[in-house]
Amino acid sequence: MRRAGAWARRHSSALFLVALVVVLCGGNYLWSARQQDAYEASVHRAHAARLREDQAVLGKLCLTFGKLAVLEPPAGNPQANPSRAYEQTLHMTLVDLGADLGCK
Repeated sequence: MRRAGAWARRHSSALFLVALVVVLCGGNYLWSARQQDAYEASVHRAHAARLREDQAVLGKLCLTFGKLAVLEPPAGNPQANPSRAYEQTLHMTLVDLGADLGCK
């Protein structure tokens, strides 16, 4: 027991440095974990904000495509009047685009 105490006194500066390294490594680990949690939280908040913006844009698009779907193209024979064919095709394309976006 005496030898261990004498050894510790002789190597006290080395023991202090080892203890200091252990404490600093532990502090670094805790700080890194805290920073990682903060980063992940900010990424989550940004993702949630982006989703809300996307939902708002999609809602506006669906509203517009809903209004366009209600508008009926003029009736008429598309073969006798090519402009009627264009308008009817355009209307069906807009209705299909709204459905492709998931609009009701």
